[in-house]
Amino acid sequence: MKELLFIFGVLFIGLGINFLRGKSLRLLAGNLWGDENNNVNSEAAKKMGKIVSPVIITPRIALLFYAFELSRLANIVLAFVIGYSIVIILST
Repeated sequence: MKELLFIFGVLFIGLGINFLRGKSLRLLAGNLWGDENNNVNSEAAKKMGKIVSPVIITPRIALLFYAFELSRLANIVLAFVIGYSIVIILST
């Protein structure tokens, strides 16, 4: 079970880093931010990738903490994610 948590944690951290870099933006749910040539790499999609990436990366860091039995640190990270998500929801 710990190995599975570790694998999923690493995979989703990689996905979050790709969103932060502006890659793999077609995987964002509801991604309709194409430009006039229907390219998905528009500025709005890149901006949304930068907003969403911390919400993807930080819970996966918590998964890694759970995999190494550091649940207290994982709970702190998850509290940060919940706070960040609330701020993002209220600011939009």
